[in-house]
Order: sequence, then C-alpha cells, then structure tokens
Amino acid sequence: MDPYNKSHLESIFEFIKGKFELRANFTDLTDNTVARLQLKLYRLLQAIRKCSGSRTIKKQIDKFTKDEYNLELKYTSRKRKIEEELELAKAKQIKTENELEKVKNEAKKKIATMDKRIQIMSRKLITKSRTYLPGSKKTKNYSKSHIRRLTKQREENCKDAVAFLKTQEYTPVKLTVRNKNGDSEDISLLDTETKSKLISRKKPINEATINMCLYAKDKFNVSNEAYHEIAMINQDLPRSHVIKSKAKELNSFFDIKAIERGVQGYQQSIRGVLTFILNYYFKLMTNESFPTTIRVKLSGDGTWIGSKLHVVNFTFTLPDFPCAKSADGNVLLAIFKGSENYFYLQNALKDIIQETTEFTSLSLQGKVYQIVYYMGGDLKFLNIICGLDSCASKYSCIWCKCPSDQRYDTKKLWSMVDINKGGARTVKEIEECSKKRSKSEKYNCSNPPLFPSIPLTRVVPDTLHLFLRICDQLINQLIKDLMHEDNVAKLTKYTKIDINKHKHIAAFEQFVNERGISWRFFVDKETKLIKHRDFTGPEKYKILSAINLSTLLPNYSETKLDKIEVIWDGFRQLISKLDNLQGDDNQKLLDFSSLAKTWLKNYVSVYPTKDATPYMHILANHIPETIEINGALSQFTQQGLEKLNDHVTKWYYRSTSLSHEAAMKQIIEKQSRLRQLHFSGASRYRKFQWTCKTCHKKGHSSKTCVAI
Repeated sequence: MDPYNKSHLESIFEFIKGKFELRANFTDLTDNTVARLQLKLYRLLQAIRKCSGSRTIKKQIDKFTKDEYNLELKYTSRKRKIEEELELAKAKQIKTENELEKVKNEAKKKIATMDKRIQIMSRKLITKSRTYLPGSKKTKNYSKSHIRRLTKQREENCKDAVAFLKTQEYTPVKLTVRNKNGDSEDISLLDTETKSKLISRKKPINEATINMCLYAKDKFNVSNEAYHEIAMINQDLPRSHVIKSKAKELNSFFDIKAIERGVQGYQQSIRGVLTFILNYYFKLMTNESFPTTIRVKLSGDGTWIGSKLHVVNFTFTLPDFPCAKSADGNVLLAIFKGSENYFYLQNALKDIIQETTEFTSLSLQGKVYQIVYYMGGDLKFLNIICGLDSCASKYSCIWCKCPSDQRYDTKKLWSMVDINKGGARTVKEIEECSKKRSKSEKYNCSNPPLFPSIPLTRVVPDTLHLFLRICDQLINQLIKDLMHEDNVAKLTKYTKIDINKHKHIAAFEQFVNERGISWRFFVDKETKLIKHRDFTGPEKYKILSAINLSTLLPNYSETKLDKIEVIWDGFRQLISKLDNLQGDDNQKLLDFSSLAKTWLKNYVSVYPTKDATPYMHILANHIPETIEINGALSQFTQQGLEKLNDHVTKWYYRSTSLSHEAAMKQIIEKQSRLRQLHFSGASRYRKFQWTCKTCHKKGHSSKTCVAI
C-alpha cells in the first residue's frame, strides 16, 4: 500500500473513520493534515518492513498506539459552507426567476397594449391614405373641395394618433408608411436637438453626482419643486425622486426619536453621532495630532423662530477639532418647543443626562479614549443647568457665593476652586443647599444641578456673551452721559425729536453712521420716550475699536475724560489678550488677573457700584482660573451656536413643512445629512480659501482656529 497514492489514502482514511467514528470526510481535511497523515503512514510502513517476525511487528504496533503518536485530524467546514452557499444561491436564483417572470408578464401586457394602439393608428393611416373611397366611385369623380376636406380629415387623424401616444408618455420616434408601389418607408419624427436630449437621459448617474446635488440642494435650501423643474430642464441632473430616495437613506442612518414626558421636540443619541464624527477625524488626522482625551462641550440656547414659536437648541461640539467655533461644528442633540426653565429642561434632557453619565469612554481602532464633558452657554442657561436662581438674584454667581452688592470690591478674593478662601461652590453643595428651607442658607440654590457628573470647574463661561454684555454697559453709560450733556431727561416725553438741537447725541449718531452702521435715535410711539435699537456684536466691536471720547464729550474735564478713556482702552486690551491666553502660561495669567481687577476698580470709580454686572465679576475673578484649569477659552465660544440659531430659523421657513413637531425632526435630519455628505466629499472645493493669521493654514480664519 502506497500512502502517497490518493485512492489508497482515501481507503485508509475510510477505515480510520469507521473505526474511530469520525464525522469528517476526506474532502474536509486541510492540505496540512493530509501531508501529516501521509508522513505518519509512511513511517509506520517503514518501521513494519524492518521487523523480522510477528512478535516484533506486534511490539511496533503497540508502540504506535501510545498517546505520543496520536494524530489530530484538523478539518475545515469548507464543504458545509459550500453547501450553504449553494442553497443560498439556489434560493436567490428562484427569487430572481420569479421576479423575471413578473417583469416578462408586465412587459407582455405593455407590448400587447402598445400593439393595439399601433394597429388602431395604422388602420387609420392606411384607411385614409387610399386613393379611393369605399364604394364604386373613384376619387377623380369627386370635386376639388371634397378632396381637400378628405385630405384635412386624414391630417387630423394622424395628429390625433400621435397626440394619443404622447398622452401615454410615449414619444413617437419613427413613422412607417406605404407608398403607391406598396413599399414601406420610414419617416423620422425627431429633430437633432430632441434626439440628443433623449440620448442624454440614458446616461448613468454615479453616486458622487447624487451626493453633490443633494448637498447643494440642502446647503442652499432649494425646495423639492424647484429642483424638479431644474432637473426637467437640465437632463444631466439626477431626477428628483432619486434625490428624495437618497435623503431618506441618509435620514435613517441616525436614530432620531421624539422626546416624551410632555415635551414637544426631537432628540438623538450622543453616542452614535460622536462615534461617527470621531471615526471621520481619526482617518483624517495623524496619531500625533489626535487628542488622547476627547473633550465634549455641551451647550444650549433658546431662540425665537418668528413671533410665536420659541425653541431650545441643545448641542455639543468638540473644542479640540476643526470647525469647533462654527455652526457646522455644533451638532444638534435635541431641539424642543418651550421656554428656558429648570423643570422643562429636566424633562427634555433626561435621556441625554443619563447618557452622559454612562458614556464616558470610546474605542477607536482598538484604542480606548476617555470622554470628558464640559458645559457652556450664557449665564441664563448655565444658572438653570446648575440649579441656581436668575442672574438678578443676590448670590447669582455659579462658581462662588459672592453677593451682588460686593461684586465691585476687588480687595476680596473669590475663587472657583478654594472653598475656604473664596467661597467656591460644588455640585454636592448646591444639591444640599437646594433642600434647605431657610433662604439665607440656600444661597439662591433652588434645585439640584441637571448634570451632576460635570463639576463646576468644567462649567465654562462664554467669552462672546462676556464681551457683548460688558459692551452694552459701556455704550449705555456713554449714551447716558451724552443725553445728560444735552439736558435730555430719561423719562421726558416727546412728540418728535429734532436731532440737530441735541449736538452730543447727534455727534454720536453721526459717528455710528460713519462706521457703516444704520442707527438712529427715535421717539417710541407708545411711551413717547427717546429710544434706540441695540447694537449687534460686530457693530459693538466697530464702536469699541474706533471710539473717540474727546470729540463726543468735549465739555468734560480732562480728569474725568481720562478716566472714561482708561475704562474703554482697558477693556479693549483685556479682550485682545483674552483670545491668546493659554493655561500653561502662569505669568500672563497673573498679569491678566491684575489688569482685570484694575479695570473693574477704574470702572466703579466713575460709575455707580451697583452697575458692576455678573460678567464683570467673572472677568476679574474667575476667567484666569478657568483658563488655568481648562485651557484657552476661545475653543469654548458660543459663536457657533448663535450662528446655528440663525440657521435653524432659516431652515424652519425654507426646508420644513412648518408643522412645529415635524419641522423639528426635519431640522435635525437636515443637519445630519449635510454632515454626512460633507464627510463623504460632496462639498465643492472652492478656489478661494481663507488663510488663518494664527496658524497660517488655509481653510479657516483666526475666528474659527483651534490652534490657540
């Protein structure tokens, strides 16, 4: 017996299979196992051939029955897999044959219907194209007027037949007729332009073109009806039903569900969206530039959509990644109808609060990253989230227990970290104080914090609102001084105002208009008081940069004018330094803290101490500590969320059904689609790109740079 003979080897394996009751077949054995079996058999035969008698043969066989000579037969499930694949292929074949049979039957029905229509048209054409009429009379025996009438009827019958085909969505391409000799002739019914249009319709449209068209449609708020008309004009564009199908496919990628518990709105899971975004950036960035800890900033803000609908947008952004400061970098987690109050936010954000407590780590490409949550927003929103009363209360500061009548005092130390020296608050302390009955012991703590897993040291004040609110105070104080110089009392009523009689407010109005800002004083129709509109953020920045107090207040003494100029110049310096402060530069932080306290001291030396606002207290006491703990505050700005509020208003009126609850879901779906399409490369590359003045890279500006 030859072990290297396939037939001999199969017979030996069948013997082994029957003796030891193996389930494997010879075809299931791997090549490595077959080679080992052949080697074992070869050695066994060689050993037996060397034996001289039956007794030595028996000893040799007993030697090979020991455990050390056992052969482990390893086999794969190739045969089973092949059989399963074969059964699956047969099932697919049967299904395909059934679908093909259905298509054939439908095609036969359409062909039969079309044959009937063609027969009717042909019968009419052949009948009306004869040179004689039914009967014995020849055509030449009829009068000329009767022949013209018959010819006209034939033309009308031909037009009716062609028009009938067009109503059934068929385009006549060719007409076959017979001449006098009985030969058939083909007449083309299409011109060159129509032929090219029909040919271009048949061109296949790839997935990238569909994505780009959908991205442009969503980006610029093009309605379905408008896109349908454009696609009908330009045959190279994807059909509108293809765009709608693609939008539905992208909408199903994320689980967007309704908020229950009596709240009208929609929400999505932070886990799914965060994983999707980080996977994209993980492929885009290098291992060195990818952060070791994922910082996630949660924030929210209320906004009016029109005059009757008020919604709250709750978002998250990634401070250490691109687009952190833009509207695209703020991802909508929830949008719901209602006002900003504690109990409404508690019901609306219940699922998100629980998820942030549980979802604290994420695995990417086999590596585990820790997730650290932060909270941002304006003071109104942060006070509600932290369980405190409004900013008008006595102890309104989130980070310390500074009373409102001591905000101006720069000699006292207020800290967000040191409990003993600066009266710092903690999440646990707020929760305990909210349960006390005495108002003096509560320190304006009315409810437990909504996000107990986020410590107050990671509740970050917003530099954008800090700039806006302090600018409001400076501009309002300046307008009060101007009106006082013109003897215009605050509560004096006017029927109309002659701006030329009040030179100081006229000079300020002229100064504002020269900066390219449309702004003026006016008399309110109801109260009859002099009013003016609020300035926007960019307008305030223009005024702060170009203010010249000596021309606006010429009658002020040099001493008082210098004090006011020091206040304006000092605030301008603080804002410019605030954007560049880093947490690891202790000396600059100390200089900034000293400069901020000096500025607050100068402010209360000119204006009443009661006008020291919560943002001024935060600027002088808590901003340096926050930067030291969390790094540069420019990464936590609310500028992107404020811009997102504008986008939500625009999307509501241009891209939704205007039904309140359904519109909120459509807004989240639209932002999710834009993000997916942008990540897939559907956004068009623009030749002109901003060059950042901070990191000197293209694609963004210094306002949206995350390098600082």
